[in-house]
Amino acid sequence: MRKIKWLLCVLLLIGVTNVSIHAQDSSESLFSFESFLKPSYRNDLKFTKPDGFVDYPITECYPFKANRKYISETKYVSNGNQDGFGGFPYVCVLQSEAKDCVILYPMYDFGAPRFEGQIQEDVSYAAEDELMDIRPLVKIIDKKDGAYISNADKAVIYEFKTPKKHFGLYDNFVGIYLRKQGHGCLLLKIGLTEEGLKHKDEYIKMLLSSIKYGDKILNPDDKMPTDDEFCFEPPTRLRPETKEGYIQ
Repeated sequence: MRKIKWLLCVLLLIGVTNVSIHAQDSSESLFSFESFLKPSYRNDLKFTKPDGFVDYPITECYPFKANRKYISETKYVSNGNQDGFGGFPYVCVLQSEAKDCVILYPMYDFGAPRFEGQIQEDVSYAAEDELMDIRPLVKIIDKKDGAYISNADKAVIYEFKTPKKHFGLYDNFVGIYLRKQGHGCLLLKIGLTEEGLKHKDEYIKMLLSSIKYGDKILNPDDKMPTDDEFCFEPPTRLRPETKEGYIQ
């Protein structure tokens, strides 16, 4: 699954090579919010830039990993890189004018794979306990519950604290995972300073209100995960014996 994530990122870059990475105007940047919006029309998604937020300048996909030093007990380590993958790729970052919050936007496509397993990794790697039970830390919201979740069928909201600050400021994170049948999933993140943490609920509500899934069926073969797939039971399988080409 991790190879698929990076393949999607590469395909995204190839598809927009006509945009200059080195543009001085952030609105023309490959990783600006303006560029992030371009695929939305064909993916039946609507994004609005939250008030009081501006582009945080990045010049490549930002590979987010909750804890780069944690060594997995259940997965292979390949090429000197934990799990053979450098992090979950984000293609746009917005920062609040007060600099107490950042929003990380992922690539998206109606054919994208699901990322329920990334939630388990974010929380457990941050806590340095891959076999932990994260269920008490995960909130699953169904559209039938009445709360606004961007017109998605389900939302998963979870929190974790990273051992190292991202962008030099943010180590408190909220993950927001959105799933709607027939559409691509979204795994967004909100990074907060200690001051921003005081306004956490406001930022979550603001982000959810700025996104809306449409009601087209883009992928008829897409099936919503069952409740069992959203249960987030801790893994029990330890990493197998080292194979040739892998390192402990």
